[in-house]
Amino acid sequence: MKKILFFALVLFPFFINAQIIDDFSDGDITNSPVWVGNIDSYQEGAIVHDLLKQLPDFSVKTIELAKKQHPDLAKYFDGLIVSGLPAKIQNCKFFKEIPFVLKRGKLTITGQIDLVTQLETNKFLIVDYKTGGHRAENDYQLTIYYEALKEAYPAAEVCLELVLLRSGERLAIEPCILEWDKIAKN
Repeated sequence: MKKILFFALVLFPFFINAQIIDDFSDGDITNSPVWVGNIDSYQEGAIVHDLLKQLPDFSVKTIELAKKQHPDLAKYFDGLIVSGLPAKIQNCKFFKEIPFVLKRGKLTITGQIDLVTQLETNKFLIVDYKTGGHRAENDYQLTIYYEALKEAYPAAEVCLELVLLRSGERLAIEPCILEWDKIAKN
């Protein structure tokens, strides 16, 4: 687990040599951003994440506009629509790329949650997008997100979902038991 965290927090920035040059700050998602660098599948995932966090909402209409503008990434936008997530959260408050700091003993974990949706007053849905498939590491990652949100809202009901953008699958994930002492020693 420590190796995964080391990679995600330290090495990840060095591997990204492609980026999108358009922050959509003008609210217009119809202008084509400029792509810089070579894009491999890992970088493609980072680009999809960047585009999703810049969408003003998760309506099907907005996703379809983004898909038209980025036809090379259409399979991921289609997967998001097929997953049913936009319909599930259409009338909910949602927050994208939520930063967190989670401390467990001597271990401090920082990160960003792709999407937190407030389904009801005291019920939240944490969503993590993946452009690839489901791996066991995803369950640990979502459990860390779960613990971070539960720390902020101890009485809240928190659900976890993994959205596989390529296939459109939405997987409910149960929090794992994390052995923080062992993780800290590694």
